[in-house]
Amino acid sequence: MVATPPQKTPLNETILSRLPHLGKALEPVPFFTNRHVETIGAALVRASPGLAYDRELLAAPDGGTVVLDWPVEQVRAAEAGATDPAAPLVILWPGLTGGSHDTYVQWCVRELWRAGFRSVVFNSRGTSDGPVTSPQFYSASFTCDSRLVVDHVAARFPDATLVGCGWSLGANILLNFLGEEGERAKLTAAVSLW
Repeated sequence: MVATPPQKTPLNETILSRLPHLGKALEPVPFFTNRHVETIGAALVRASPGLAYDRELLAAPDGGTVVLDWPVEQVRAAEAGATDPAAPLVILWPGLTGGSHDTYVQWCVRELWRAGFRSVVFNSRGTSDGPVTSPQFYSASFTCDSRLVVDHVAARFPDATLVGCGWSLGANILLNFLGEEGERAKLTAAVSLW
């Protein structure tokens, strides 16, 4: 199977101009011998950038609660009028039991902001110290909360280009959601990280 290059669209060009390393081949660290060692090693040696968040609780129609964590630095910049309301906004879906507290998520938030992208972390039910308010938890096939979050963010930032980015189980949930939404999806692009 031959990989096809991504389409040249204004969004793709913007992303690649702001994050040029995405177009380069990955050079793995020599002593990280497989994906398990890479995951464990990175978790052990990666320091947290120490981000602070403004927390927003969203009530689902079934009584469940999901948590959106908005980076404080970005919130303050928006309040000061220092951000473009049409700037791209990335909704992040962390992996299994993950959330805004994880270093991989915090580094992504930080690097996105440095590249000119706003972001928000979607913490699934009961993760990242979110309250458990219903018997329904999250799973790869449960996309109701994704719909709730995307609709909420789209209504709050109607001029922004919305992008989804998920890791592992979060990527599964994101892709299932996009498969169900099809052309109705309010996300312009999505990234699945395994």
